[in-house]
Amino acid sequence: MSTSLENKVNSKKKRNIVIGIIIIAVVLLVVLQFKFDAINAVRDTLSGKETVKATLEISCKPLSDDVTKLKDKSKAEYIPESGVILEETEYRMEKGDTAFDMLKQATTDEGIQAEYSYTQAYDAYFIEGISNLYNGDAGGMSGWLYYVNGKSPEYGISGYELKDGDNILVIFSCDGGEDVDVRDLLPDDISL
Repeated sequence: MSTSLENKVNSKKKRNIVIGIIIIAVVLLVVLQFKFDAINAVRDTLSGKETVKATLEISCKPLSDDVTKLKDKSKAEYIPESGVILEETEYRMEKGDTAFDMLKQATTDEGIQAEYSYTQAYDAYFIEGISNLYNGDAGGMSGWLYYVNGKSPEYGISGYELKDGDNILVIFSCDGGEDVDVRDLLPDDISL
């Protein structure tokens, strides 16, 4: 067999081995995900805790689109180019937990800087800052908002009780929400 033909055969063998390894890895990941979901469901049943699965994304997209809105230009270093601080991530929370509980867990788990304050008059928590971006950093109407399945609830984040399948978006707006088009930010399986 010629060297050229032998190299082609060896190249195809290597490619087939790599493809086989990738397929095995994907199948293994799917099986492990199913196994972890099943284990969590059994654990929830045995502990008597009911849980819900919801997703959370943290974004500063309106600000990443125009960092010139920042009053303190040194804060530009905290703004990811994509505007995504936390990609959409699924969390299993206890039934009765709020969107705020999930946000606290996510920022703690992911090491994302966050500050909150409690307002006794409203018996509610208020997001002051995430990833070193604070309310007012991009003008008087700038700050953190949240959306549930693409809609803005009529009450604060600590008052919204999670439901199974909820998609929570926490986003920094520069204009009181006028610069947020949630249709562009929603997952494919949710439509308005």
